[in-house]
Formats: sequence, C-alpha cells, structure tokens
Amino acid sequence: MPPDGTSDFFGETEDGTFGIRIPAEVLVQISGWCQEAKNCETGGILVGSYTRRHTVAEVVEALPATPDSKAGRIWFFRGVAGLNRLLNRYWKRKRLYYLGEWHFHPSGRPTSSPRDCAQMQEIAQCDQYACPEPVLLVIGGTSGSWTFGAFVFPGSSPCAELIRRRDGAKA
Repeated sequence: MPPDGTSDFFGETEDGTFGIRIPAEVLVQISGWCQEAKNCETGGILVGSYTRRHTVAEVVEALPATPDSKAGRIWFFRGVAGLNRLLNRYWKRKRLYYLGEWHFHPSGRPTSSPRDCAQMQEIAQCDQYACPEPVLLVIGGTSGSWTFGAFVFPGSSPCAELIRRRDGAKA
C-alpha cells in the first residue's frame, strides 16, 4: 500500500484536451482494495465531477467491486448490483457522476489491456452511462510498490494516456 504521504494524481493528455485529478486519499483507499484482492484482479468505479470547462475529471470517491463481480488471476468482470441506486443517490445528494472505472493488474503494469480498451469504448458509446469520455485508472505492481496509469476513452476515438504531472498543475 502506498505510504500516507502519497500525493494526488494529476494527469492530462499530451495536448491538454483531457485531464484527471485523483486525491491521495482515494488512491490509498483503492490500494487497500488491491491489497485485499491479493493475486486476483479487482476493480470498481470512479465518482466525481468535471471542471467548469469540462476538461478535467475530478474524482471525489472510488467505489469497490460490487458483490456480484467476478475475478481471477488475469481477468475481472465488474458486477452491477446496486450501482444504479447508489449512483442516483450520489447525483441527488452531491451532484456527482459516474466518471469511469478503476482496475487492478496484480504483479502487472499499469496499462490498459485490449479487453479494458474495448469495454471502456463500449461505455463511451452507451447512452445508459451518459459518459462520452470515460476514464480508466489502472493500478499495477505488488503490495508496497503500486504504480498508477490513467487513460481516457473519447467516444469512438482511440484511448489516450493521461500523463502524470508531478506538480499537479497543467503543463
């Protein structure tokens, strides 16, 4: 698990069109779920809002895998049990949206697999999600040395990596 001093994650596309900001406490929480999963993949969803110009997804909370999720050493299927009700509650109480997904690759790299990309592009094109540019946070590595990678999936366009900026400010 990352140390308590883990910094916020801010990443943006090379051209600055899209960005993501994830607070350190959310990264620590996700790392805990990865720790609990041991050698199996796991994942969940990211909830938050967008900046006024709609260029940066600001993650406020991450949610763990639902009870109906299925996982193995090199695969994960995120279930849906209770998510609609929960997301409706986030919207009504806090005006927070579904922003995308987080996913753990145990002992792996923080990159999106072809299956991850296909699923995220389906989400981008599905009206039910109402999320035309979903983001994916991928956690890789082993306990104590997690690494994070982030990607955006703008509709039918290819995914783009959200390159981490160390200072948390736009380049």
